[in-house]
Amino acid sequence: MSDQPEALTPIKPERLAREIREICAEHNSGQITELQYEQRFARMIGEVRDRRLAGDRADVLTVLGALRDDGTVTSKEWDRLIRSLGLI
Repeated sequence: MSDQPEALTPIKPERLAREIREICAEHNSGQITELQYEQRFARMIGEVRDRRLAGDRADVLTVLGALRDDGTVTSKEWDRLIRSLGLI
């Protein structure tokens, strides 16, 4: 047995988009507070950093770009998201 930890499976961009939609919808409807939103966003970004995203930059931006285009995320949230993911 090796001393190296097993590699974690990369997260698919579609899964990330689904989770972003979920927390944004809950935040916008008042189901979660601003603090809860911030905590969930930070946990989500931390998981992505640990596991990485599947696909190349163009694929990820295409999937996540739909969130910006359909109004799921505001321009401020979009900037924060792509900066946090290191996509710019």
